[in-house]
Formats: sequence, structure tokens, C-alpha cells
Amino acid sequence: MYVGTLVLGTVEAAKRAHGIDASPGSPAMVLAIWTDDVDTAYAELLAAGVPPLRPPHDTGNNNRNALLRDPDGNLVEIVSKLS
Repeated sequence: MYVGTLVLGTVEAAKRAHGIDASPGSPAMVLAIWTDDVDTAYAELLAAGVPPLRPPHDTGNNNRNALLRDPDGNLVEIVSKLS
């Protein structure tokens, strides 16, 4: 059984890690979802029609991240540890 971790990112983290100006209110947060493989998850989400914002990239702290938008335009970050 897989147990996930839900993490809410800050506006400052979006600017630091992704170079995105996520001004409060538009959007005010990033929903971060951890996965075992960001690249595969990103490809599957794109194939499903999820709007991309930033493709998979290394962000420090031994993490690999990608940034997308949900159907309402909210930021969604997928994250995994680098091997």
C-alpha cells in the first residue's frame, strides 16, 4: 500500500525553486504531491491533458520537481527524491 504525503508550498518557495511569481491570491499556494518518479508522472499528466507550467527539473535538496496547473488554474507541484 502506498501512503502519500501532502505538503503545501509557500509563495517564496515557488519563486526560489521554480522562478514563478505566485503572488498571494493568484494563486496563493502550491499543492505539492510526492511521487516515486517525477518524469513518468509528468508525462502521464501531460498525456491526460493537464496544463504544464515547468517541466521536471532538479531544485536542490536532492529533489526533482515539476509544476503544473489543475483545471481551476491552481499550481500543483510533483516532487521526488533523486536516486
